[in-house]
Amino acid sequence: MTRRMVMGLSLATPFWSTVARAMGARAGTDIGVRCTGAGDAALHTALCDRLRTALTARLPDRRITEGTGATTITLHLSRVTDTALIGHLKWTGASPGTQAGRGPDVTAGTRDGTIAPRQYDMLISALLKITDLPL
Repeated sequence: MTRRMVMGLSLATPFWSTVARAMGARAGTDIGVRCTGAGDAALHTALCDRLRTALTARLPDRRITEGTGATTITLHLSRVTDTALIGHLKWTGASPGTQAGRGPDVTAGTRDGTIAPRQYDMLISALLKITDLPL
């Protein structure tokens, strides 16, 4: 009886190992990052760089790239003024069955000057806190 249990466990090990690898496959999939909407190319580049950096810190096992990926996260700026940035995150998946989504609008602004890199960081941080991304 003991021998059968040991054999059963040894046969189960490759099965569970395969399941674990399959479940961990998501860890290796790419996340693409894009920035669209109001503002110029320099602003989009600065915000996308910060979003990629923040996602890399939160998801070290995932590859974060510019453009599209297995999951693509888009930072869409609805409005840009001298004193405020308003935007939201959207996501899509390349896999069948992956649903697209949109997070809430977030505003980062200043009362004592014009928008600066500090507000970029505030916007990215707030977006990632408030948006329930499917990652």
